[in-house]
Amino acid sequence: VDYGTEATWGSFALFPFVTAFYHITRPELFSVKNFKDSQISSQFIHPEEMQKYKGQLEVLMNKDRLYLNPKINLNDLAKTLGVSSYMLSRVINQGYGKNFYDYVNGYRVKAFKESAGKLRDGSENILSLAYKVGFNSKTAFNRAFKKVTGKTPSEELKEVS
Repeated sequence: VDYGTEATWGSFALFPFVTAFYHITRPELFSVKNFKDSQISSQFIHPEEMQKYKGQLEVLMNKDRLYLNPKINLNDLAKTLGVSSYMLSRVINQGYGKNFYDYVNGYRVKAFKESAGKLRDGSENILSLAYKVGFNSKTAFNRAFKKVTGKTPSEELKEVS
């Protein structure tokens, strides 16, 4: 008698019985619907929770002006807010329809536009003001400004003057 062949066929015969046993005693293991539901629920943020986080985030950005830090990143902001970086990313993505850098750069562009009067009186130039509102390069500033306003900084300033 060849015990190797017998063992192989025996395991093939045993597999349906083990599977049926687990299917009867633990049906959730075989449910694709439950798996998908748990994925969706882990990605969904309740509207009340979303409003709470958005409110806290706006206070940090408007009052504490964290966007002025050119080295701010998702992890730092999440720690300041007291949430995981994953949660903060979900709040910004779902709540504002933006990624982290677009969200922060929106505040920076707004601050730049509010400070544009300093450009007219000659006390600042465009690049130094861009650095003061948190941008760390001319390229990043120009790209973000165009993305937020649809215009270059020079075009915007000509229209304002």
